[in-house]
Amino acid sequence: MVTIAVFGHTGLLGKPLTAALAETTATVKVLYRAGSDVSQLPAGVETTEISYDDEAGLTKALSGVDIVVPLQGGPAITVQKKIIPAAKAAGVKLFVPSEYGVAWTAEDGAGVPLVEAKHEVEHEIQKADIPYVKINTGGFANLFLGQPFFGVDVKNNKLDVSGESLDVPAGISSIEYIGAAVAAILTTSSPSSLAGRTLGIYEVKATAGDIAAALKAKHGKEPEITYTPVDKLKANFQASTDPLHRLVGGVRLKWAAGTTDAGNEEWDGEVKGYTKKPLAELF
Repeated sequence: MVTIAVFGHTGLLGKPLTAALAETTATVKVLYRAGSDVSQLPAGVETTEISYDDEAGLTKALSGVDIVVPLQGGPAITVQKKIIPAAKAAGVKLFVPSEYGVAWTAEDGAGVPLVEAKHEVEHEIQKADIPYVKINTGGFANLFLGQPFFGVDVKNNKLDVSGESLDVPAGISSIEYIGAAVAAILTTSSPSSLAGRTLGIYEVKATAGDIAAALKAKHGKEPEITYTPVDKLKANFQASTDPLHRLVGGVRLKWAAGTTDAGNEEWDGEVKGYTKKPLAELF
């Protein structure tokens, strides 16, 4: 039986992933900071209060743990660096960094603070020589299909496209699917078989053309489609200094280039208890 430690259980992915792990045969431990609410955790989940500034305490909390799953996101992404030395000292078999989202290279992620922070964490894992697996999920459905600045305006039946996006599919996943799929991966494969891999998990793969068809079906009429040249996307990206705008601009550029899922080994294993939703239900 595998033992999995989760950090960040109250976050966007923390809740569905912890719930999904609790449904498996794994021993699940939530490591949490003082003041974090653990009252709503599923039955059977173990809890340990920790401080990220107490390496000895973290090492002790990770004793006997096979897989570490930190789920920090946004500005907190580099907090993972404080977990790495303790994971190494405790003999953790697999580190699952808070990757998720679209697949980024160092080149296309340059200038995107969140992505640069992810690469910084990965570099520290490599320096510590801890086995790790990266899991990319494509765009989060609640953001990619729910926020007009990514180009999809469901409420107003509008779609803005660029480059190859009309014809090249991009992965999209709900947070519920991500939680269920990651739990399945970590509990049906050995840590050694996952180490060194970059997996892609996608609830749907859809082109902008597919999204346009789904919008038409939802609204009963053709969506208003506009086209933004890639050069304009690049100019907007380069002109922005806001971290969120940089992230959005970077994703738009990758969608236009058809590289949101590039380099991933697509995983399509069984996810017990979860049925993938069609595109229209992800709006």
